[in-house]
Amino acid sequence: METAVKILVPLLKKIPKYYFLLLGVACVGLILFVIFLTTYFQNPQGEDITIPEIKITEKSPVKTVKTIVVDVEGAVFKSGAYAIPENSRVQDALIAAGGITQDADQKYFEQNINLAAKLVDGAKIYIPINGEDILTTGAETSTVGQKVFDKIKDKISVY
Repeated sequence: METAVKILVPLLKKIPKYYFLLLGVACVGLILFVIFLTTYFQNPQGEDITIPEIKITEKSPVKTVKTIVVDVEGAVFKSGAYAIPENSRVQDALIAAGGITQDADQKYFEQNINLAAKLVDGAKIYIPINGEDILTTGAETSTVGQKVFDKIKDKISVY
């Protein structure tokens, strides 16, 4: 055995190093080829392949959301008209407007703005600025409830 090593070592030193790299790449390629062949012959092309049955169910129709447009003005971050879902509340409209600013009249807001009130199409919400005289601003001062009453008052009969 020692004689074989003594003979092979000088021969291996004479072989350029890039040949060893080529030999390594060839070995890896041979291993991958053997793996491919064993995989290919385990599932021959002639075998029937069963495809699982896919059941297609009918989807329920897409529900369209009806919207209303409300105007939010005053001490809010983004004043303007907003299209929101039909059964929205005052709080939803204020969220759409980015919320109330720090200079909003907090006392008026807490006493007069009902966040749970349902909105109707065309409603206006005005949040006064702190120190603002609400009666002289010219802003619409009716509440959402008054707007609802105005829309249905012709349909009310009192006997």
